[in-house]
Amino acid sequence: MKLKRYLKLIVFNGILISFSVLNAQKFENYKQDVKGEEIAIELVAIEGGAFLMGTKYSSRDADEKPTHQVEIDGFWMGKNEITWKQYDTFVYDQLNDGQFEDFTKLKKMGVDGITGATAPYADMSFGMGKGSFPAVNMTQYAALMFCKWLTAKTGVFYRLPTEAEWEYVCKKGKTD
Repeated sequence: MKLKRYLKLIVFNGILISFSVLNAQKFENYKQDVKGEEIAIELVAIEGGAFLMGTKYSSRDADEKPTHQVEIDGFWMGKNEITWKQYDTFVYDQLNDGQFEDFTKLKKMGVDGITGATAPYADMSFGMGKGSFPAVNMTQYAALMFCKWLTAKTGVFYRLPTEAEWEYVCKKGKTD
């Protein structure tokens, strides 16, 4: 009877160890090529740790107080800001995906208009530079859609950093 329990325990632990090994991923910096595009994203491994989030200074916004201890798990973050070249690749890929090329079926259903990606109507850099300069002036939703597109292109989940992750990276090695 005890032997059966020990065997079950050994098998269960073996399965847990197997899943741990299967899910293990090297936690190091890497460069992610974007399939079918001429761009890549460089990522830096950020070791997890604890830090004091918020500020003690009274001149700051009320939502930054009181300071509190926060524990962050390790994560990856872009080495540099997303450039206009990278972001424009996403924008024009969305414009050229051809999902609404055949309006015949839609017209039969009574559809008279479609909302979708449109070409930018103005220079969104507002003269601050394009190409390898950081992409600026997009909405949070546009940034989220870029992450979703990048996930679909690479098969790796991308997201924006949380407020705590962002502050942790910004304060790395500093007390406030």
